[in-house]
Amino acid sequence: MKYQEKHIDLMHNIVVPVSGEEDTRKTVQELQYFDPDHVTAVFVAEETEGYPNKTPNDVSEEIAENLQELFVEHFPDVDFRLVQATDMVEAIIETADDVDATAIVYRPRQSSFISRILSSSQSEKLMTHSSYPVVALPEPEEMDDD
Repeated sequence: MKYQEKHIDLMHNIVVPVSGEEDTRKTVQELQYFDPDHVTAVFVAEETEGYPNKTPNDVSEEIAENLQELFVEHFPDVDFRLVQATDMVEAIIETADDVDATAIVYRPRQSSFISRILSSSQSEKLMTHSSYPVVALPEPEEMDDD
């Protein structure tokens, strides 16, 4: 696949999936070093077909509001989206399509939906079903108390 010209500046207009408060704090901390021009953060609330959702809608909305506040502290112009979907990877790709993203940027996490996506066959789906580069951020360095 030939990259589109817009992909040359990967950090210009990025989509950042987030999954929880600690994850969002670390993602925001590390993302600051890359100084992206525009950030669209997306929290995907998983829906289940034919069954009640794992998380009630009002709880998902409350979680999303808290995560948005964490982003706004460092990225005041963040476009924060709560997306409810049965296919999380597809929801991330659709969000990237909606905002004409230059890349999908994530921070590898342990035991979160993103780590399951990016450490399984879902990672292949994310990388092969989208036309977006996928960028993994390094783990934030811990501050010394000295």
